[in-house]
Amino acid sequence: MAANDAEQTFEQRQKIENYFEDITMRYPVIKPPTRQEQALIRRKIKEVVKAYGGLRPAARHLKIKPSYLGSLLDGTRNNPGDWYLRKLGLRRVTYIEEI
Repeated sequence: MAANDAEQTFEQRQKIENYFEDITMRYPVIKPPTRQEQALIRRKIKEVVKAYGGLRPAARHLKIKPSYLGSLLDGTRNNPGDWYLRKLGLRRVTYIEEI
């Protein structure tokens, strides 16, 4: 009976490991942008704000809430999602290289 219990706990552990592996594949951890990347995001926001004559018109054009755009600009928020980056003409890229 002890072997059967050991097999059952092994199967349970496998199910749990597979579950967490599946979750991490679906929702990968996104590293926060570096200072250079944050500066690039702010520069792009400033360009759009200047082109549209203010924060609110720029936010309306980008279809982003003005408060969120302002918090990205002043640095209180610094990790926008991919959807917001695309609106600014940017994209998040991850590289894997052979050493």
